[in-house]
Amino acid sequence: MAYTARDGGMVWPPDYRRQIAARLREDLGVDLSTAGKRDTLRGRGGRARELRAELKRLAERDELLRVVPHRLQKQPSGLLLWILCGQVLWWLEHYYAARRHDPHHLLRVGAPHWLAKLAQPAERQLAVTPNRWPVVRAAAARAVVAGELRLNGRSMQRRLHDRRRLREERHESRRRAREGFLFLYAVASPTERQVVLDRLGFEECAATGEPEFCLRLRDENRIVYFRSRSASS
Repeated sequence: MAYTARDGGMVWPPDYRRQIAARLREDLGVDLSTAGKRDTLRGRGGRARELRAELKRLAERDELLRVVPHRLQKQPSGLLLWILCGQVLWWLEHYYAARRHDPHHLLRVGAPHWLAKLAQPAERQLAVTPNRWPVVRAAAARAVVAGELRLNGRSMQRRLHDRRRLREERHESRRRAREGFLFLYAVASPTERQVVLDRLGFEECAATGEPEFCLRLRDENRIVYFRSRSASS
């Protein structure tokens, strides 16, 4: 497993340890290969406190020491994985049907190389018969997303099947979207408000028109009620 540094480069653990050891020898005079108890960072001894303070000062001006190899990158939410799987599944449906008639469909239409490589994790599912495809289509989408994001397939499947957590994440996502919409609507001019409504998928409605939320405009001394456009259609 590699770790991403702030400059976007990939740092592998053995290289990272060698670079850290060289930097400590050069700047602090500490040789990790021969360091004894007096040079350890543990404990409350005076040398340990000195080393920790020196490392902290060194890290303030050295990007390499700010990389934390044991800290995992933030994992995507279950809601995001669910959305990505849905979008990939839409593409796989088209690709599976087209490949049945033309195995070289992507090459023939001039698709980029990365698009052909995207489907490689799902080759086993894409090779099934049409009767079997509805059974494995969801697994194919999960395999593609897991392969692209370098996630464990089984843990990703468990997160997608956690319905309670997905509902909570969806509710939180809607709450943030509404808060962002209300802020933009409140600071927009009267002519800009219709653009905000169209772009974000909301519409004004009456208090008796089953509103989902509202906003009090103190400058205009009125309350505006809103609902999603999908709710009114």
